[in-house]
Amino acid sequence: MDIERLQRVNETLSMLPEEALAKTPLRRIELLAIVPSERLDDIAARHTHNLPGPVRNLLGGIGATERRGAALASYLLFEGGYTRELMALGQRDTYARRADVLEFFEA
Repeated sequence: MDIERLQRVNETLSMLPEEALAKTPLRRIELLAIVPSERLDDIAARHTHNLPGPVRNLLGGIGATERRGAALASYLLFEGGYTRELMALGQRDTYARRADVLEFFEA
């Protein structure tokens, strides 16, 4: 289940009266979403030079190696530098929300 669907289910459940909630197997699920503080296509644009030549040429032909078109490249990039930068971003973003993370797991 993705985040949007989970939010819709939670919202729907919040509208049900208590007697209806008692009859359904569905339960509200708490969610903590940590979203990237930097656009992934901006990061991808910094790493498109590491793609194999034919892929880089294909993406360049459709403008996907430039900042404004790098969203497509972000789906194709799995080279080390890009993934390391994504992991570092995830770590920074998680540490920035440390209190929220601790509260979420203590609940």
